[in-house]
Amino acid sequence: LEPANPKSGGLRAAMLQLATDLSEQFRIPIRFEPPSTGLPAMPDAVADTLFLMVREALDHACRHGGRSLVVGASAADGMLEISVADEGPGLSGPAVP
Repeated sequence: LEPANPKSGGLRAAMLQLATDLSEQFRIPIRFEPPSTGLPAMPDAVADTLFLMVREALDHACRHGGRSLVVGASAADGMLEISVADEGPGLSGPAVP
């Protein structure tokens, strides 16, 4: 899997391309829901790290998570929260704090 480059269009464009690429590769619908206000400004190193984290989470979810995936992002007060949701069975046993 060759990652999109977050520097060529920003993190939002890279995550949209990643969702498209993995959706085609695994034949699973993947929807990216960026915040309506856009992603906050961040240093390139942070954007690179976030991209790699999302790529790893999506790759794992594609392999084990179910029939469709949603990558959500919300931004407030200069903070960014990213989630990856799938339809997989989840983990059994006690929750890990």
